[in-house]
Amino acid sequence: MTVLLMSLAFANQPVTERDVQRESCELGEARECTALGLRYRDGRGAPQDPHFALELFAKGCELGDATACVYRADAYRNGDGVTRNPDRAVELYLTACTKDNLARACRALGEIYILGDGVSRDPASSGTWYEQGCTLGDAESCVGAAMSIERGDVLDADPMRGRAMLAQACQMHHARGCTLLGRRYLNGYDGAEKSLDNAGAMYEAGCALQDAEACRMVGEMSMKGKGRPKDLDSASRYLTDACAWDDYEGCRLLSVLMKKQGDLQGSIGAARRGCELGHEKSCTQAERMEWRLSMEQQPR
Repeated sequence: MTVLLMSLAFANQPVTERDVQRESCELGEARECTALGLRYRDGRGAPQDPHFALELFAKGCELGDATACVYRADAYRNGDGVTRNPDRAVELYLTACTKDNLARACRALGEIYILGDGVSRDPASSGTWYEQGCTLGDAESCVGAAMSIERGDVLDADPMRGRAMLAQACQMHHARGCTLLGRRYLNGYDGAEKSLDNAGAMYEAGCALQDAEACRMVGEMSMKGKGRPKDLDSASRYLTDACAWDDYEGCRLLSVLMKKQGDLQGSIGAARRGCELGHEKSCTQAERMEWRLSMEQQPR
């Protein structure tokens, strides 16, 4: 038993996980410094203290935990507990990505360079770092790399490679990867053969992962019998999810569907939701239907 734990025991004070982590960190266990830093960063089982968290991440990083280096970089990038220093953040991310093969560090570099976040904007470098993160198995990096290819940020990029990275992201259960792949099958670009069946399957996968656009698209396809059997009950379920997840176009389509099914009150509700999300046409649609409903309810 270490001195700290023994003193706590003799004082009849309970030994907490935080006590153990602090003692282990003091003994040079890098990952325990990182875990303790997260406690203080997030205020989870410890007072929230970004400055002390950064000290712990710095110690963990110096002791060889690459994950601590990434958290340290995050602090410099966002100015958490320290003066914001994007150049220092890039330096730390670069080491973690290239030396330690941490995918999240590569993704962070992709984000920084595409946004010009405190550094000169460099879309080509962004695409390269995203692709490195994808190679290391980060689904979000795969999506970022595919979008870089679609925008033409990467010179001599192969569109089919972008599609393959979206497929990889979808296989890793990344909702946007599935949805963006569905777009490619729907429109027949980036090396994808146009296929409504494949588009529907990808949108359905994206919807299952709670992507609002995917739910709206598969709902519309079910509503119209386009690429899948016409099924208004299924369409209603998908569009209801899309609308609940703040897709105003999904609300608009749900309103149209409910009106066709004779549910004017439900149609008004869906249009009102679209209006709340900032869709002007939904506001007008709701007002017209409310006026019509008021006319129908007046005594004759």
